[in-house]
Amino acid sequence: MGVKILFTISLVYLFFFPTNIFAISLQFSGQPDVVINDSEFQFDVSFSCSGCKNSYLRAVFYPPDTINYFGYTLNNLGNWVNSTEDKTMYYQVLQSDLNEGSWSGKLKAKIDTENRYYKGSGDYNFKVGRYTSAESSATWSDNIATIRIDIPTQTPTPTNIITTTPTLTPSPTPTHTPTPTKTPTPTPTTPKTTPVQTPKLGVSTTPAILSASTSASPLSITPTTSTDAINRVSTSTSPPSNQPNLFFVGAGLVITGISGLLYRFRHLLKKAVK
Repeated sequence: MGVKILFTISLVYLFFFPTNIFAISLQFSGQPDVVINDSEFQFDVSFSCSGCKNSYLRAVFYPPDTINYFGYTLNNLGNWVNSTEDKTMYYQVLQSDLNEGSWSGKLKAKIDTENRYYKGSGDYNFKVGRYTSAESSATWSDNIATIRIDIPTQTPTPTNIITTTPTLTPSPTPTHTPTPTKTPTPTPTTPKTTPVQTPKLGVSTTPAILSASTSASPLSITPTTSTDAINRVSTSTSPPSNQPNLFFVGAGLVITGISGLLYRFRHLLKKAVK
């Protein structure tokens, strides 16, 4: 009796409250076999789910035989997203994007060398998962690929290399060249010329001999007739009486000279008056 009641209740529940069971298919292709350094790459994804609501896709790397997932996925906003508790930050496929329950597109991914699960160059498993806003676990792709990560090891720089720093020869300090002092140009001076005054003829500038001539009275010679003179003449050693007396000859010459000077002085005086 009890078994029949339970069976009846189960049929009623399934009839009035049907359980939605979705068939999900997730696959990817076109991924590279080798990734050099941490370069990004693009690959194809196909997703089918009849009746699925919004989905969030994530690409992951993980070492073989582990479930330590890591790696970046480029979302719809152009941001690189790593592992996070908010699954809605990954690449979003809206329910409206499904065409008869199917969607296909491209994803971009790259390695995360800073993650603690990254073990250096080597082979890593690669796959794609689908999240919902309510589920914390993913539905993984039907296929898994192996991608080799090849990041060359940098050769460390030897620390015992002694480098010689060239000694810089200081540039000589330029000496200050004194500015030559400009010698003032002497101003030419015109020598003063003292005008030479032409002396005017007058009494004061007349030669002394002329002045003397103007003041001198004409000489008058009076012959001596005294007895003593006759006696001196007779006793002297003068020339014979028949020759002219030298005294009278000299006196005549003096008178003649004085008369000439007086005549010339008067002539010059008349010119000066005029």
